[in-house]
Amino acid sequence: TCTTSNVIYTMTCPCGHYDYVDSTAKTLSSAMIYHREHGNRRIHEKLTGTSLLRGAIFDPNENENTIANKMRLYQHSARCPIALRSFLDCNPTYWCFIPLVWSEAVAENDIHWHGASNIDPTFVHVLTTFATSNRRVARSLERVPLPPGRYAFSHRQVKQQRLFFEQFHSSPINQLPYMTLDLYKMAIIAVLPEDHSIILRYIIETLFIIHGETKLNMICPVGGDAEKRFGRAYNLVWCVNLKPTSTQ
Repeated sequence: TCTTSNVIYTMTCPCGHYDYVDSTAKTLSSAMIYHREHGNRRIHEKLTGTSLLRGAIFDPNENENTIANKMRLYQHSARCPIALRSFLDCNPTYWCFIPLVWSEAVAENDIHWHGASNIDPTFVHVLTTFATSNRRVARSLERVPLPPGRYAFSHRQVKQQRLFFEQFHSSPINQLPYMTLDLYKMAIIAVLPEDHSIILRYIIETLFIIHGETKLNMICPVGGDAEKRFGRAYNLVWCVNLKPTSTQ
């Protein structure tokens, strides 16, 4: 139930190929809030290259965020096309950070520049970046991660990125630029008596991880590096076939 505590739970990516097992002394709903916060934050950072703090000097959650960023769980959801599509459907302003196939970017620029098809999308990106007098916006545009090979941002996308950052930097620091959503399907797989020790809960959790060979846990069933056992948590060319629907 919603009030059941001291539970072991599983998280399954909507792509259906990646699982994760964890436990908490609190309720499943509290765990969902935690994972929702870090999962959505990580997608924002990976797409934009910019922290939610908008250039603040001190980050009270720096240590927690650093640990979370190294977890395969959040590395996967930030680059899984299925999880990303769920995020993008709820937050369409982020579509401008999804690069196009190079030929599509060139075709878009060709239309914009009235037939100047020899204009390199990379040059267009640089040109648009320096077209703003707002230094914070310019720095954010410079930090946008480079697209994978054979992909590029069109002139239209870079202009939309500039508009995104103008709105982002003019908003209050505690205002999220996105609508949060649960990126994983979560379910309780074991409930332990509240008087059981934390160590026992961790032991049972580890047994579930080893038995299920969950790809997103950092524990490897045969020891060693989880990446060597299960491979990278995401595809380096993460934007394949990731396009908005015609209604967006």
